[in-house]
Amino acid sequence: MYEPSSARLRIVKSRISEAAWAARVKAARRDEQKLLAILASIEQGASKNEAIRRCLPKSKRSWAMHYLEQYQQEGLEALIDARTPREPQVSGECKLVLETAREANPALTERVMFYENPRDPEMTAALQEASRRLNMRKLFREDRPVAYCCSEAP
Repeated sequence: MYEPSSARLRIVKSRISEAAWAARVKAARRDEQKLLAILASIEQGASKNEAIRRCLPKSKRSWAMHYLEQYQQEGLEALIDARTPREPQVSGECKLVLETAREANPALTERVMFYENPRDPEMTAALQEASRRLNMRKLFREDRPVAYCCSEAP
């Protein structure tokens, strides 16, 4: 299995399944072959536009122009889809830790943190007020109390 060298792609790989990562690498290798054909055509004397026209359908010209330079600089990693899926509310590892802590201490409180926005004091005030009102309702999630607060971003 391909191991990425960039930190950005190592993070992506850690957040998706092995099958999803393998599919992304496979797609990148397929795209790499297209770009290699374009580069070979350029080496034989064709202009960039002519090489793209020879190797790809007209609808893929923009794609080739976008990725060709990146590929020349970064190689295969420039072609790997770096989008990450939405984060789960609680990761699997954290969930196990929380369940163990809850068993050890049934009175464990879950804390929901809103981050203040120093550029938008009105939004910060609204979040603080929302936290205060939610805490007044004494909410529970799965038999444990939930506390809301507003804090500076880390």
